[in-house]
Amino acid sequence: TTTTTTTGDGRKDKAARGTSMGGKAHEKGKGRGGSVSASNAPRALTEEEKAAEVARLKAREDEARAKREAEERARVEAERRAREEEAESRRVEIARAREVRRRAREGNASPSRPDEGALKMRDSSIKKNTTVIKKLRTITEENRAALKQELSKVNVSKYVTEASVACAEGKMKSSDIYAAVEVISLMHQTYVDFTPPLIAALSAVVLPPKPETLLKLAEGEAENLPSPLQRRIKLRLFMELHLAGVCRDVNPVLEAVKELARLEYKTAPELFQHSLSTLSSFAKTFAVEMLGVAPEFELQADDYILPPDSQKEFKAVLNAYCDRLFLILIEAFNAVTSQEREMARLLERTGAISEAASLEFAALTKVFDGLLKGASALTEALERELPEMRKKQEEKVSSAGTMELHRGGVARTSASSDLWEDDEQQHFYETLADLRASIPAVLLTEKDITNETDAERVQREREEEVEGRSAKLEGLLMRLSDCFSKDKADAICTDFCYIAARGGRKRLTREFLRVHRSETSRLPFYGRMIATLSAVFPDIGIEISQALKDEFDFLAKKGKRVHVEDRLKNIKFIGELVKFGIIMDADIFSVIKVLLDDFRGDNVDVLCCLFDVAGFYLTRLPTSAKRMKSILDIFLRLKAVSDLDPRQCALLDGAYFTCRPAQTVIVRKIRPPLHEYIRHLVYSQLSKSSLEKVVLQLRKLPWEENEAYLLKRLLKVCKGKYASVPHVASLISKLSKFYPTLAVRALDAVLEDIQFGLEQNEMWMHQRRVANMRLLGFLYKERIASFREILDTLYLIISIGYDGRKASDNPKDTIRLRMVCTLLETCFRGRGSMSYSQRKEIDKFLLFFQRYSLTKDVALDISNDVMEVMLTLNSRLVVCETYEEADAECKKFIDKAKGISTEMDSVVEEEEEEEEEDDDEDDDDDEEDKDEDIEMDDGASSTQEDSSSVDDKMEIDETEHLVSADDFKQDQEVKVRMKVAHASKQEERDFEREMNNFLGGAPTLGVSMLSGGRSQSAVGVKAKMNSNATIAFKMLVKNQGKQATRELHVPDGAEFVANVKEVMKAEEAELAEVRRRVLNSAMYDDDAPPPNIPQPKFGAPRKGGSNRRQQGLNITGRL
Repeated sequence: TTTTTTTGDGRKDKAARGTSMGGKAHEKGKGRGGSVSASNAPRALTEEEKAAEVARLKAREDEARAKREAEERARVEAERRAREEEAESRRVEIARAREVRRRAREGNASPSRPDEGALKMRDSSIKKNTTVIKKLRTITEENRAALKQELSKVNVSKYVTEASVACAEGKMKSSDIYAAVEVISLMHQTYVDFTPPLIAALSAVVLPPKPETLLKLAEGEAENLPSPLQRRIKLRLFMELHLAGVCRDVNPVLEAVKELARLEYKTAPELFQHSLSTLSSFAKTFAVEMLGVAPEFELQADDYILPPDSQKEFKAVLNAYCDRLFLILIEAFNAVTSQEREMARLLERTGAISEAASLEFAALTKVFDGLLKGASALTEALERELPEMRKKQEEKVSSAGTMELHRGGVARTSASSDLWEDDEQQHFYETLADLRASIPAVLLTEKDITNETDAERVQREREEEVEGRSAKLEGLLMRLSDCFSKDKADAICTDFCYIAARGGRKRLTREFLRVHRSETSRLPFYGRMIATLSAVFPDIGIEISQALKDEFDFLAKKGKRVHVEDRLKNIKFIGELVKFGIIMDADIFSVIKVLLDDFRGDNVDVLCCLFDVAGFYLTRLPTSAKRMKSILDIFLRLKAVSDLDPRQCALLDGAYFTCRPAQTVIVRKIRPPLHEYIRHLVYSQLSKSSLEKVVLQLRKLPWEENEAYLLKRLLKVCKGKYASVPHVASLISKLSKFYPTLAVRALDAVLEDIQFGLEQNEMWMHQRRVANMRLLGFLYKERIASFREILDTLYLIISIGYDGRKASDNPKDTIRLRMVCTLLETCFRGRGSMSYSQRKEIDKFLLFFQRYSLTKDVALDISNDVMEVMLTLNSRLVVCETYEEADAECKKFIDKAKGISTEMDSVVEEEEEEEEEDDDEDDDDDEEDKDEDIEMDDGASSTQEDSSSVDDKMEIDETEHLVSADDFKQDQEVKVRMKVAHASKQEERDFEREMNNFLGGAPTLGVSMLSGGRSQSAVGVKAKMNSNATIAFKMLVKNQGKQATRELHVPDGAEFVANVKEVMKAEEAELAEVRRRVLNSAMYDDDAPPPNIPQPKFGAPRKGGSNRRQQGLNITGRL
């Protein structure tokens, strides 16, 4: 901050204020008006305010610094206090241990054991001894005093051995060791013969188990061994007993340490880990007394430590063990780093790490961590340093990913070698296990047999025969049948080196050569094992290569008398050994020459098999590339002049292009960025969860420019995922809400593509055609396609090519069946989604589809799919076994439809004509109402004619409805009318006479018609009195399946009207009587019997009718 003070006009003071405020006001003023005006400039700070601000900032910094220093002092103080507490607890523990050792050693140095008389005074019962021995197995710090008091009262002289074994085998914690020392010291001071069995029992517990013991334990013949934790605690107890004076000699402890240090990591890795943790803990605990390390706390004069000679022996044993441990640790570290590099290479090559590689890396890391932890504790006790492994790791990491520049370009590494097709294959054939680095050299030495005598040779052969039948070798050979990985092959090679006597090698060689011809998949791993073992045992590779060449010559001489699979197995084995470098180039070219000289029959198959296995390698090997090139030219010429079948021609082409792969150049099509984005959205992003997002993104695009391309991408559903087809249909449906033309264009394009596929019928279009049917089905579900379009498409599939349109349809081609099944399953899965008329149409289509399917020679799975679809859509479908039955069913349906069409001439009537006719009839009725006062008789006759015409129309309409309901159940209802013959005048007069007789002679019918308004009869009338001399009745009629009312005017003086009036008066009187009786009955008490209410009497039913009111009453009673 710059401050300038002047006494003039204040311009410098203003500039100083702008600078001292940090530029905020200045920037704000520039942002608004471009400059800072004098009226808006901030006030200048005085010298006192500046000094106060500086002091305030300084005080804040001092306060923060003081707070940090206080926190640091508190942290340092807490760490110091924790170290002091830890040191104090360790000092107390060491002081207590030394005190216990001192007291026990004083008592054990000159024990005053009680005599027999004193022992006889104690309790010597079996029950008491059993209790005491049981307690000796669980010595703890809590029961130490009680157990010592109880031991002073019990005589255990008869069970001393059991007591000593109980003390040695009982489980205890590390905190209970000093209590056990006191109890054992008391037993040692009381009984003379207590210590020898105790030393033997402790040695048996501490020493590692022998191999035969482990074998018996695995077979269930031995008891469980002590855990590694108990073994570690008992070794410490063993040393404490020596320091306490119970075990006078230190040699038993030294022998136990030597046995633990003698274990080999290769033979028993798990036991080696346990022994490492035991020895490291043992050395750390007794570093002062046993190894002569400078004590952390000063020793007292009477504190006992081992003599220098014993310390030197312990130190020598542990140092030798530590040297071997360093080698094992480095090897484990190299294994971890190697596996890590392998995983990185695998991740770079394939993009993923296999589960087996991850598990192997985790196991190697666990082993290395355990070794490193034990080695750190042991080196700390021995005052040594760990080997430098971190530096090697850094070097390997730093060198990864670098490249060396040479003159002419970049040097090619082994990973990019041209000899192999990929890095994985190169790693398999070139990276072999180094047995000399992991196997002791003594196991790999060979005995010189050049100057042996005949007796020695016979004796050696007998020994080799015995070695070839050993149980270990038999178990190893059984593992060959499961050798299908590189790691298993390397493990078998490592294990074989420990039993690799000459007899075992001969047996292994015979086992390699006896591989069955159906198990050629094991040959690459056998070749790897042979190449690995040949590095240390050269006779294995020589014997196997020679045996394979002799077998090839033998099989070539036999020719067709031997199975070709045996020859193919032999040549595959030879090719694998060529790639591993066991068989030389000259030998393999002699084999190729034999096959080329007799280029026919099985020799062609054998040569092609050799080229498939090792042709790529030989063509790129510098020492054989030139000769292999000429051999391939001869190979092509022999193919051209030989008379070979198509199978062998295909084999020759495959073998040739294996050796010389065709150079293909992939040209990537360059698309505009918007097109690439559309492809990304449709093919990669489209899913159920991202549908709305894709719709939103597509709507943001320029629609007119990209609509055609988007539609093209959407319809290429065969290029996307099968499960994305419904999402494409949903996408079209959602976009069509904003762009209506998209749905129409999409549906037209799908239908055209379906017809195009039917006309072309190319094999490469099958997947596309099935995808189009699935898309069409989902468009139907999205209500873009109609049912009629789906039905037309179904009929098109089974009819095109047979109806005059050009389309090929092979009887063995089942793509049309798959298309129909796909469309039916997609659209009509579940008949509940269809209406009744649609079900009828689908059932009719299934008849013809069944007939079409029986013309095809289909496989069982397709036949099952067709039957499942048909029975799902129509469970009552008549399944036909032959084409003739299906054709008969179809003809029966067609004849039925033709018969119905010949019985009636259906004409389609327009809605306007029907409305006009109805209006005319209404007008006629109105005119008749106006003229009734003038022409009564004519009106009555006209009404009769009108009623008769209405009845005729009603009958015709009912007939029309029945015909349409039974035979023409479709989406649109077709209205038809039968041709009615016009009656003559004589027939009309006869009809009127009969009608008058009917109306006048059946009053009961009038009663039923009068009550029709309250019943569900087909025709009901209701009387209505007019001011004129006629009575109007309303008649219910049916017109084209719909109910309608018509008025019928009857003269007042007609007999029919008089009968109706009488019936109505009688009914009203009866109802009045019923009401009176019901009201009177309500006045009585509820407990009194009700009065006798007579039922209304309507008289007996008359001829030609029935008492419908009585029936209604009966129905009411039943309800």
